[in-house]
Amino acid sequence: MPPTRTTRQSRRLVIHAGQIKTGSTSIQTALARGDLVVPGHTWAYPRLPGFLDHVSLDPILRRAYREGKRRDRWVIDALSNLLSLTRAETVILSAEHFANLPPDVLAKAVDRARRTFGTCEIVVYIRPHLGALTSLFVELIKQGSTQSTFDAFAADAHRQFIYMRKYTGWKKNLSPSVKVTLRPFVPSALIGGSTVTDFAATVFPGQDAQVDGGASDRKNAPLGVRDLMRLKVWHRKFKAIGFDGSNQIAWPLADVVARGGADGGPKLRMHRALADRMAEVYAKDAARFDATWFGGTPYLAEALERERETAIAAPMSVEPEDWLNPDEIAMLEAMAQMFAEAQSRHSLWPARLRHAHVKRQMREA
Repeated sequence: MPPTRTTRQSRRLVIHAGQIKTGSTSIQTALARGDLVVPGHTWAYPRLPGFLDHVSLDPILRRAYREGKRRDRWVIDALSNLLSLTRAETVILSAEHFANLPPDVLAKAVDRARRTFGTCEIVVYIRPHLGALTSLFVELIKQGSTQSTFDAFAADAHRQFIYMRKYTGWKKNLSPSVKVTLRPFVPSALIGGSTVTDFAATVFPGQDAQVDGGASDRKNAPLGVRDLMRLKVWHRKFKAIGFDGSNQIAWPLADVVARGGADGGPKLRMHRALADRMAEVYAKDAARFDATWFGGTPYLAEALERERETAIAAPMSVEPEDWLNPDEIAMLEAMAQMFAEAQSRHSLWPARLRHAHVKRQMREA
């Protein structure tokens, strides 16, 4: 379709803001591959080569609008000018981290975007509380967390999923003209049963948006606990030898481990005593959020009870020694040592791994 002539008022910015583990990688892959087909409408997903998302904007926005760093404001101005050259009617940006931006930072970023776009919309998928807490724990282990128990992690992190407080802050800070759409990450509530299909229908309502190319919701699927412990051995060794590249290679490394063919073990799950405690913490928030954002449909309240009932009896260990034999641990530590030494001589290794990871995501349906 030939480019449509657009004006600032007719152009729209859509910010997809996660949350983590709600099919964001699948959405980003579909956008990067151009799998969304919207008859009679042009859209764009501008990104840097080798990246699927816009997570690198997160620290820039925080420094610019929370710390007042002038250089980062210049970067934002330059990016806004580049986006203004995009001729598409809808421009989409996506990063799970945007969901955790402080409300005042998000509001200032959106206000800046409104100089370039006539309208701005934010779309977030809300994962039920216990699943969100579990997913974050798994994700942080992948990235090098050294938390020794799920209980200790939950005590520190559970406040991140008090949703009413977070999104009330958004409403107070954002301009009333900014449309905020919160979708329940519940299979029965997703259009077509897929996050990618649901996203297309949500962003382009009534426009017969289709998802081409066989896009899958299984990108970045959760690892089994044995695979997580393999990653933990690597990260633990990295910390012991002072290697400072764990965050850069977390996802590519998880990809390699998952494809290794070894038994990945069962998925990490919350135990019943912890689930009972967290269900008490989240019950009021779930009910209020359902009433405020989901029109009274008890998506979060029902999911909270369902997840509590399916919790396992006893805690699962997150210590590598309980899942891996000493020989495998020694081999993984040796491999981590070799990788760190090679990276110190050839600093492009993490970037090459990440680039290969993105290419695999783009290639696979």
